[in-house]
Amino acid sequence: LEQERAAALKAVDAALAIAPPDSGVLFQAAVALALAGEANRSVALIKQAVAAGYSLELIRDEEDFSTLRSRPDFQGIVTSGAKD
Repeated sequence: LEQERAAALKAVDAALAIAPPDSGVLFQAAVALALAGEANRSVALIKQAVAAGYSLELIRDEEDFSTLRSRPDFQGIVTSGAKD
């Protein structure tokens, strides 16, 4: 399982290096990170995805973010956008 997690994290880093400003890539990377237990990085990418134009509704509805829903930083993003 740890090998799969490491491979997923490497793939996320590669995708972000290739297409960092793409909202869809940011969103998918955030999903992968949430599933890998990288909550802080996931929330940071969710914020970037919203700032790049990704749908708040889709983020709110994403089942893979269930582990993030109780976090105040996640709640701040989905309730008021990507404002600092």
